[in-house]
Amino acid sequence: MSASAALYEIPDIHSIESPFPIESVPRVFLWSMEFWRSVMDDSMPQEMTAFVDRWEKTERLTWGVYRGEDIGGAITARIEGDVAHLRAVFARRFWEEETTKPAIDIVVKTLFEQGIAKVAWWPPAHASALVSLARAAGFTREGTLHKQVTQRGKRIDLALFGIWKEGI
Repeated sequence: MSASAALYEIPDIHSIESPFPIESVPRVFLWSMEFWRSVMDDSMPQEMTAFVDRWEKTERLTWGVYRGEDIGGAITARIEGDVAHLRAVFARRFWEEETTKPAIDIVVKTLFEQGIAKVAWWPPAHASALVSLARAAGFTREGTLHKQVTQRGKRIDLALFGIWKEGI
């Protein structure tokens, strides 16, 4: 499955474009650093060069989230069969429901239009902003993976969220 380079309009000045521009990947690392302690696990590269290298080697669909010409968000989906595993990173200045929720909504709709049956999202259970965003975007809490990943040397839980095409 491939992503087309389509531009989607979000009310007013917001848009989403696929694929995410490779030259902006270092920004994703910097945005991640703003929230690293609460949302990233120890398996994530902690140096920009390694982060960019991993990004380039990982097969997935990608979208950039914009306000005018300003890019401030990255949404990715790793596809397994007819299930997409979602991840989203936004710059602090983009963290507001008027930007994050419509961006997630459009990506989910796009995935369903491409034949995906379910979109899964597994944020850290204690990451309240991501958990709230998943709920606001219509995802259903399906469970918890207890002590699934390591964060700063401690095992943490992941909240399991999913949204089905039939549920939209």
